[in-house]
Amino acid sequence: MSEKNIKSILRDSGLLEMIDGQFISPTIIARIIPDRKKGIAVVKDKHGNRIGILRWLK
Repeated sequence: MSEKNIKSILRDSGLLEMIDGQFISPTIIARIIPDRKKGIAVVKDKHGNRIGILRWLK
C-alpha cells in the first residue's frame, strides 16, 4: 500500500489529519480554537492539553 492509500483509508474512517501529518480521533477533541487570520485551529483535549493544529478556512 502506498502512503496515499493509507491516508485515504484513515480519512474515510473519520480520523482528522493535523498539519504535521498525524491523525487523531474526533472523540478525544474537547475544544477547537480557530485563528482565522492564520488559517489554523488549535485542537485541545478535555484537560486543556494541545493535541495538534488543523487547517481552518480563512
